[in-house]
Amino acid sequence: MRAASARCPRCCCLSGWALTLTRMQGRGRDKTWPPAGVPRAPALVSSMTQFVSDGLGATRSPELAGSWLALRWLGAPDGESSETPLTSARGWPSREQALVEAVIASELASGAPYPDTSWWEDVAPDLRPSLSAAWWAARRSVPANRYFAHGVSVALLWAAGDDRIEPLRFAPVHFDDGTLVPAQTRELCAQRVRELWTRHATGGPA
Repeated sequence: MRAASARCPRCCCLSGWALTLTRMQGRGRDKTWPPAGVPRAPALVSSMTQFVSDGLGATRSPELAGSWLALRWLGAPDGESSETPLTSARGWPSREQALVEAVIASELASGAPYPDTSWWEDVAPDLRPSLSAAWWAARRSVPANRYFAHGVSVALLWAAGDDRIEPLRFAPVHFDDGTLVPAQTRELCAQRVRELWTRHATGGPA
């Protein structure tokens, strides 16, 4: 059974994250995984991308949509024209760019107001001109877009080597209509992520 979310309108399945996902689906297979400085093994990132994709297909979760697009971006699907999943910045993926995207996504996911000038100067001075207060407000105001941003942040922080990202963070929280994913389903997802990470760490079959 799906538990109703008191914070998310059922119309959120038509929000920006879903349109982004639709635009990205149907493209060709990812190319060689080339991000500069990203510590996660290519085989592990590939396995996680597939795992998240399977979960997204089953739940249409906005959190998993964000994680899938983030991990897929690391594969540079459009080469040097590849777009980051949230800010649409173009270029070859790198650890630095992943961290910038993750920090911005984390702020949006938390519902934080538009950052001040000093924040942008510290985090992403080159992006500020294209990420206006109106851009921020449009994403902050829609719950599903904040959930999507949460998924982006989780995936990119993990890929960048943040070991504080636990398996449960990769579990879907909401279905596409805003209802909550049952706790039992989330824990089962987390257990599968743990098993996947263990297999890669021990050299077992992915």
